[in-house]
Amino acid sequence: MNKYVPTKNNRRLILLGGSLAILIVSLGIFVIYGFKQENGADRSVGSENGNGIIRSGGIAGKVNDMHLSGSTLFYTNHGDKLFYFDKLSNAGKFVANIEITPGSSFFEEKGYIYYSNGKGIFERSLKDNISKQLLTGKNIWLNTVNNGKLFYYIAFEDSKKGGFNEYEIHIYDLSTGKDIVLFNGCEDMWWHILTVDKNIVIADASMKNDSGLFFIDIATGTRRKLSNLRVHEGCFLNGKYYYTSQEDKGLWGVNLNTGKQEKIPIPGMNKTNFFVDRITGFGNYLYIAAYYNDNNHIISVNLQTHDTTILADGFGRVWKLCTDGKSIYAYDTKSPADMKGEITIMNN
Repeated sequence: MNKYVPTKNNRRLILLGGSLAILIVSLGIFVIYGFKQENGADRSVGSENGNGIIRSGGIAGKVNDMHLSGSTLFYTNHGDKLFYFDKLSNAGKFVANIEITPGSSFFEEKGYIYYSNGKGIFERSLKDNISKQLLTGKNIWLNTVNNGKLFYYIAFEDSKKGGFNEYEIHIYDLSTGKDIVLFNGCEDMWWHILTVDKNIVIADASMKNDSGLFFIDIATGTRRKLSNLRVHEGCFLNGKYYYTSQEDKGLWGVNLNTGKQEKIPIPGMNKTNFFVDRITGFGNYLYIAAYYNDNNHIISVNLQTHDTTILADGFGRVWKLCTDGKSIYAYDTKSPADMKGEITIMNN
């Protein structure tokens, strides 16, 4: 059953914007700004136009990246400053200056912020604001942090042709200092980590003789193929991996134990320009950004009944989507090339 819920009064907006690709990692660059919808409705701060949504916000400055840790939203500006979003005051609060390159991702785990600047990976305590460099290298970039482990890329330049023709994906254990190579890559072989959950890694791979979605258990070394589809987005939830692909632009789920696949019907999937931009989830619900009819729709999917609800629409390209079970955070731009975007908070 598909259901549409009016969105009046249920969305608060942090006005941000932008997107940029750096080396291997694709990241968002955000700029404070409101913008007009295609139909001319004002979506800027305080506006009640555009689906009747009352919007308010207060993060100032240009923002590179955001990260949701628990129920706290952190973000970095276009320079080297780290902030968190204070829900009570509806404004950003300064945390620290950090040694980060604009466009680089950062992560929070157990009271520490982890980030990179192409020359090293750093750890900073949120308690005493003391920073230390954990790793040093040329063209080194942090991919994610999970369960006390850093997953990071090192790219190697081609001295004759120029550019980057080889890379490695490493795992660095924060407790032991042990560093291992998880994947090797080159022009003919590409691995892209989509999700990490403790010892489980879900990655998209393109190789000479094989490609698709792969499951890797880093504790046992087990590796098996989950799907032949090339996957650009996914979410691990309740023993299943939910994903989408440019080759089949629907919503799929695969049981990691049995390998059984299911395709989940969602609104708009029969439209010619339909695709799923982003997927996140919490508990028994998935939240997806589905693009059709020239705009993105934020849709909840009940995983027990497969009932769907359109929570909000009118978005451009959605670059990040996350939830803590209480609120849903979406960052979108009007078009892929647009440098003026928004982060919207939707109450669940």
